[in-house]
Amino acid sequence: MSHFDNTGSQPSVRIAPRNHQPIGIVSQRYFVAGIFAALLLVAFLVFAALRLTDGDPSIVGVKTSVVILRPPAEVFAFVSNAENDVRWRSEVISMKNETPEPPGTGTRTVEIAKVLGKQLETTTEIVEFVPAVRMSRRTVSGPTPVSTVREVVAVEGGTRFTYELRADVSAVFVFRLLRPAVQWWTQRKIEGYMATLKQLMEASTTVPTPMPKR
Repeated sequence: MSHFDNTGSQPSVRIAPRNHQPIGIVSQRYFVAGIFAALLLVAFLVFAALRLTDGDPSIVGVKTSVVILRPPAEVFAFVSNAENDVRWRSEVISMKNETPEPPGTGTRTVEIAKVLGKQLETTTEIVEFVPAVRMSRRTVSGPTPVSTVREVVAVEGGTRFTYELRADVSAVFVFRLLRPAVQWWTQRKIEGYMATLKQLMEASTTVPTPMPKR
C-alpha cells in the first residue's frame, strides 16, 4: 500500500515483511534429508549385494568377463600360473607356488595381498583343472574362505576370459560390517584386473613371462 506524506513528496511503498524460517529449522531439514539419502544408498547396496550372492549376507560374489585379442591357449597358460598374478592383480604383493610346475589339480599357492588396508596371507589349492579351458581354486588356509574360477572361451578374434570370485567374509568383523562396501570395492577391483590383463597380453606378441620368485 502507498501513501503521501504531508510535504507532498513522492509516495512511499510499504513492503510486507517476508516470512523467514529460522536457520536452525532449515539446517535440520537438510540433515534429515541427508540421513534419509544415506539410508537409501545403504539399502540399495545391500539389495544389490544380496542379488549377486543368492541372498547370503555373508558372501561377497563377483563375476566378470573381458575379451582379449589373443588365442585361448595363450590366455589360459598365463592366467593358470598363479605366480603371474602379481602382474595383473594390483593388491597382490607376492604369489609363490608350493608345488612344482606345471599347474594342475592339487597345486597349492601362497598368496600375500593387501586388501582394504589389511595384509592377508592365504593358501589356495586348485580343485579343478581342465587344460586350456577352466581352473577352479579354493582357500585351504587364511582369514577369508575364497573360491575362484578362471575360464577361457574362444570368440571371434580372440578369447573371452571370465573371472568369478566368491568370498565368505563372516569371519572378519570389519568386512562383515562393511559388506556392501566390500562388494562394491571387489567388483571395481576385479574390473580393474581385467583391464590390466587385457592391456598386458595384447601389448605382447608372446605370453608374458612370470615375475621372478620372491
